[in-house]
Amino acid sequence: GKDQEQPFGFVQTSNDFVVVVSTREHCLRSVTRQKATTKVFAGECKSGGFSNGKWDYAHFNRPLKIIQNVKNHTTLSVTDGANIQVRTVNTNTRTVGSLVTIGNSTEDEPYGIAQDKSSGDLYITTHHKVYRYVYESSGELQLLSGTTSDFLDNSLLQAMYEGMREIIVLSNTTLLHSCRLGK
Repeated sequence: GKDQEQPFGFVQTSNDFVVVVSTREHCLRSVTRQKATTKVFAGECKSGGFSNGKWDYAHFNRPLKIIQNVKNHTTLSVTDGANIQVRTVNTNTRTVGSLVTIGNSTEDEPYGIAQDKSSGDLYITTHHKVYRYVYESSGELQLLSGTTSDFLDNSLLQAMYEGMREIIVLSNTTLLHSCRLGK
């Protein structure tokens, strides 16, 4: 839709430096606030695709949201929608890599992303689901909530969502996310 063409996410990595997701251009841009300059930060800003490696040659395909890792401030995590992945950008090594593949269809495109400050776990929303990526230890992707099957009252795993978007970690036991209600 039209909202997919606008820049969605940004993260301020220092007092003067902001990284902005440019969804339509399939890349990340940096903004230096003091000098009021913008330049390509990662990706080629041409067309969507997929490749890891040095950040000037990496390709994204509809990146949407970005966060800075709470345990390692030189790592940024990006939801790369059409590649159905969460990607990492290491600002020390200037490389882009793949952290986790979320699924195998357009309904599995990751959108929202947040990180638990105490555990380091990532929480990721797709169109219908909420996942937890156990970042620090096993690298395991766990389905927390949502399904595309029939709606069942009082069942978090079977809750049906449509249009999942943002997610915020309030504590290690409380998540807040936005969506349209299902059936």
